[in-house]
Amino acid sequence: MTGRILCLLLVPAIFVNADNNVPTIANDFIFTFFNAYSDAYPTSVLLLVLVSNNNNGTANVVVTSPYRSFNTIRLSVAPYSVLKIPITPESIQDQFPGNTTADGRIVVEDKGISLQSNLPVAVYAHAELYYDSHYDGQSADSFIVIPAVHLGTQYVAVTSIQPQYIPFYNMIAVVAYQDNTQITIGTQTVTINALQVASIRTVGVLSGTVINGNKPFGAISGCTCGFLHNVFGPCNYEAVMLLPVGGWGTQFAAIPFWYLSNNSYQVVANTDNTVVSAGGTTVTTLNAGEYRVFQIEAALVTSNFPIQLIQIGQETPEQSNPFFLQLPGTDKMSNTNILFQPTGFTGPGLQFFLRIVTNLAGAGTIQLDGTTISALQFKRVPNSNIYYYDLKTINTTHSMTTNNPGTHYFVITYSYGFEIGCGFICAFDLPIGNPAAATTANPTTIHVTVSTTPPQGCPANWAYLQATNSCYKVFRQQVIWYVADEYCSNLYNGHHLTSVHSQAETDFIVNLALQTLTIADSQFTWIGANNIANKNQFQWSDQSSYDYQNWGVGEPVLQQGTDSCGVLTVSPKDPQDPGAGQWKSIACGASSITSFVCKIPSS
Repeated sequence: MTGRILCLLLVPAIFVNADNNVPTIANDFIFTFFNAYSDAYPTSVLLLVLVSNNNNGTANVVVTSPYRSFNTIRLSVAPYSVLKIPITPESIQDQFPGNTTADGRIVVEDKGISLQSNLPVAVYAHAELYYDSHYDGQSADSFIVIPAVHLGTQYVAVTSIQPQYIPFYNMIAVVAYQDNTQITIGTQTVTINALQVASIRTVGVLSGTVINGNKPFGAISGCTCGFLHNVFGPCNYEAVMLLPVGGWGTQFAAIPFWYLSNNSYQVVANTDNTVVSAGGTTVTTLNAGEYRVFQIEAALVTSNFPIQLIQIGQETPEQSNPFFLQLPGTDKMSNTNILFQPTGFTGPGLQFFLRIVTNLAGAGTIQLDGTTISALQFKRVPNSNIYYYDLKTINTTHSMTTNNPGTHYFVITYSYGFEIGCGFICAFDLPIGNPAAATTANPTTIHVTVSTTPPQGCPANWAYLQATNSCYKVFRQQVIWYVADEYCSNLYNGHHLTSVHSQAETDFIVNLALQTLTIADSQFTWIGANNIANKNQFQWSDQSSYDYQNWGVGEPVLQQGTDSCGVLTVSPKDPQDPGAGQWKSIACGASSITSFVCKIPSS
């Protein structure tokens, strides 16, 4: 395979925490489907990618794969809609029957999938078995696709813990984001290139298997058809895109699925002497690489060290089969708006459910499909300040919104049917673990030389301008002005968004932005100009002298009833845009700006 690195279109996100947690809504994704096909049944596999476009604009999406039989998909997702994209052929599944092994040894295949969008979207993957003669779902599961910017270098697998038998295999599948990614799964090591997949499958239990890499990568694990209690009960496809260890939590809201008074969970640890409790009572103590399955009623699950917690769907009086659902820690709740559609499309008797899990501020401040849910409809997780709302719904697009900045919540959707169960958690917050995804840019012709190897006085990957003796960096993140300025301040000892004091500095920033940004996100970038302190006078957030102005024609236009802040035009896209390097005033709370520039003095 020739060397390559995935091209990033844009990775904007909304910063909500000082610790750099951002929503799992972005522009660049990699993932794979491990095998859902079973030789035991004459079935085919329906593979879908669901793209949620919660923007007031069309999202142009490109899906690619190095798999020889895959044809690149280019399509548009209408504003405020969810599009289901079929992925074919079904042989794109990892270790698809034909020329595969099941001895636990690593198999390398060109079966990774890349999805890129010009607008930030959420992405969910779904696999569902059906008989060839008619659509009659037999097994299914879904998972949220973790954006490239959140990928990490260490994961711990979760799979079925019941003894499996052929052809029902436990699997781990790893997909590389960059070339020359060295992956270690358990005791086996292999080097793979971008969008190659390294996978193992076996009838043995793989839960607790540690997966490491020298570069960020994605990891999916589960079972072709996993059992919950014993091999004589129902089995179902179980799949989850694992959270990197850096995205684990220490507090979780564990709430049984509909029809159940208690529920099963699988927990894995990465630190010795990890104590896991439910409702204040110790459930288990784990060492690194160990796992447990336990069953509890609604409770707050806590631990002294970070853990990964998976909720397991199970057979109910209303059917359903085992499936995996990732539960992030409560500190990963998000304030972002959510648009989603439940999964489960071919089976009979399907029932669809949604769950909102929120902090106290969320009760009575969240809108479902435009209607506020009364605080009285929320239940409290015992002995906690976490609340939840459950609803049986229909398989259509649903929206969750809030105007309260103090509201943080999860949205979970899951489905039951005859011999089928599936579900996923919608967008939530995770730390940035893959800086390459946030900084990789397409080559761009420039007219001013920008230092790519800054002097010792600048941090790595910052650009130096001798005229100001300062260091600059463009961050490709979709944030409001206040958060961008706070991020710059937290990053380096109280410094701020860039101020601009000359045409030379303007040219330098424009060309630095052109190097960093793509065509899709290079219209404007936040700078430090604002009128927050005095509505009639702009100033710089770094408190430097306001001795230079470069407003476009008719600017600045003061925003009525709100603070005004400045953006610098990088690449005009509209005839009304100011020229390159000129400034435009917009509301400081505008969420459409996809980058910002920090400035610090050279040391």
